[in-house]
Amino acid sequence: MAHPICPRCADPIASTEQAKTVAGLTYHAGCWDLKMRAERRSAGPVAEAVIRTRLQTLIQAGALPGEVPTSVVAVNAPGHGCTGCETTIEDAQLQFQVTPEPGVVLYFHRRCLALWVSERPADR
Repeated sequence: MAHPICPRCADPIASTEQAKTVAGLTYHAGCWDLKMRAERRSAGPVAEAVIRTRLQTLIQAGALPGEVPTSVVAVNAPGHGCTGCETTIEDAQLQFQVTPEPGVVLYFHRRCLALWVSERPADR
């Protein structure tokens, strides 16, 4: 049986366990990650209103705590997706790591973290 060809790198995909199929196209998992990062980077800045709406929705759904944890750490680990705006945090950008509960790690741009703080139910 012929292996599918990754549309990003044009190499065969030997194992479906390491593949991602989207809209009928099968990518290597790494190629899919690179594709998504590139798309997030090219999207440009996200409007503040869009980020606020997303944060409010996440808080209301319980996916994001209403209270910002007391432990927020500035880290240099580029490539993570920002929880607030869903874009990739780039090398040159300061990012903040938040661990609201054991095993859950969230990453934010400075701006997105500030918006989360301002969207807490206690502040409204």
